[in-house]
Amino acid sequence: GKLGYFDQSYAIPLIIYNPSSVADDHRGTRVDQFTENVDLMSTMLDWLDLEIPLQCDGRSVLPATEKGQLPSVWRSQAHWEFDFSGRQSESSLGLSPRECKLNVLRSETLKYVHFPTLPPLLFDLKNDPDETLNVANDPHYNAAMIQSATDMVSWRMLHDDQSLTHLVITDEGVVDRSVTQ
Repeated sequence: GKLGYFDQSYAIPLIIYNPSSVADDHRGTRVDQFTENVDLMSTMLDWLDLEIPLQCDGRSVLPATEKGQLPSVWRSQAHWEFDFSGRQSESSLGLSPRECKLNVLRSETLKYVHFPTLPPLLFDLKNDPDETLNVANDPHYNAAMIQSATDMVSWRMLHDDQSLTHLVITDEGVVDRSVTQ
């Protein structure tokens, strides 16, 4: 099966048909920017002209069907996570089930793979599209490693569950500060 961090498991073509006549001029248009599975719900809600809830991490790709391109401010990286626990990884790698996870940050030219307790991986996709050479320890890639790790932490901070973050207990009860600010 397709597992792990390789593109073959996650680079899934997204084909969208917008039946609206506003999309007629752009039928068959190919958009090469990164999309993620989380974009599907936002796209469907947008097409139905329904509000996209705040907890949706995805963004609507409907503009691609109507204008032939995504908004100019769009993601420059794709992100995904994979849990490889229960696949004999615990015993063969000496890891607990909680440690059998990986996070991936993929840009046009680099792929950064982060594990909780194993060394990170970095692949130069421009020079090694098959991801056979880990350059994480190559001094020429130090800046890329630091930037990738920084981008990963920022992405995680922005997308971690924050449902309780703005709740404050007061004499009047629980107050959601995000609504009042």
